[in-house]
Amino acid sequence: MRDSRKIGRNLLVLGIVLIIFSIPNFIIASQKSNEAEVIRQTNEARANARESSAGFNRTIAYLLLVGGVASLFYGVKVSRRI
Repeated sequence: MRDSRKIGRNLLVLGIVLIIFSIPNFIIASQKSNEAEVIRQTNEARANARESSAGFNRTIAYLLLVGGVASLFYGVKVSRRI
């Protein structure tokens, strides 16, 4: 049987990495939303495409964040099991 502390530590590291990777996606989504507002003045269709892209980045960021938090919690649970 595998060492539960090692698995827990790996899950903790994975959770931290996923949370860190979600931050740039939130920043990119915010920038794309701001660009969409500027583009909307000249071209509505292009602005809608940019806003859709921002929504996709935001969705990916939320998924990474939730996955990271879940991995952190499960890592703590597994590492404290004796």
